[in-house]
Amino acid sequence: FYCAPVSSMNAGHNVVIVDIRPGTDAGSPARVRIEPDLPSHIALETSAVTAAGNRRAVSARLHREAGTMEVTGILGLKRENARLAVAVSDPARYAGLWFRRALVRYGIECGGEIRVTYEPTDFTTHVRAAAHFSDPLAEIAKRILDESDNLGAECLARHLAIATAGEPATGGSPAEETGALAILRERGLPAGPPVRIDDGSGLSRTSLLAPSHLTWALIEATKEDDFVFAGVVPLAEGHRKLGTHPMADEHRARIRAKTGSFQGTRCLAGYYTDADDAPLYAFAIMVNGLPADDDQAFAFEALVIDAVSKIAARHDRP
Repeated sequence: FYCAPVSSMNAGHNVVIVDIRPGTDAGSPARVRIEPDLPSHIALETSAVTAAGNRRAVSARLHREAGTMEVTGILGLKRENARLAVAVSDPARYAGLWFRRALVRYGIECGGEIRVTYEPTDFTTHVRAAAHFSDPLAEIAKRILDESDNLGAECLARHLAIATAGEPATGGSPAEETGALAILRERGLPAGPPVRIDDGSGLSRTSLLAPSHLTWALIEATKEDDFVFAGVVPLAEGHRKLGTHPMADEHRARIRAKTGSFQGTRCLAGYYTDADDAPLYAFAIMVNGLPADDDQAFAFEALVIDAVSKIAARHDRP
């Protein structure tokens, strides 16, 4: 669900899963289905076939205007299946389809088509049938960071923009001083390299942040009376992704950090904590221009973490 579109209504990460399985024998059509199975959503067009052996060369493409999913390629008989995530074109309507299916499962009859409108609605004329309250923001942020949920981060950034300026834009436009950037400037973002935040997910190639900006923000967060952010940031010990980074074993229970990477780029930012899991030091590492092999970046991260740990061992606080 990399770069899935964002909306005020989202469901299923705004992607469908194309499940492709081999047919009965070589040369037979592959078996294809779309998950979830939502009526009146996407028509399936497939030319994928089964081949002998273990080959996997299948692709799925959503033709947005036609509303069709084209599946092509070859899947070997020895393969159990191939599962491809494909972003939907209209996340608001997609969320509506999920909601209608849930209503039907509860025995509520639903007729007509789902209609998406972007006009303001006077909800005082509606009757509330049910209400749902989300988890606390800290729990939502914890999931976003732990799973590297780009869509969740983007939605959160747009809510910040709404809270600061009444518009969901995140940056690089008339609303460039809204959202996270507005909050950072209000808190006294230090002068230095240019800052630009064009999205919430970190996928934009036009955003500008320096390691000093991230380190300052991490330190600033600890000044809150009800500070909980350190506990939200993933702990290296046992983490499926951060736990694979090379570092001394004694550091894994003391490092809370978030990774971020593109091809040729690696970032790591977070805290080195004390024995009670309270932040001692903040750090941010950004490495650009890497070859395909990221061993150099991993080695550099390990050196920085080791240096931070040695400083922390000599001082109780920064």
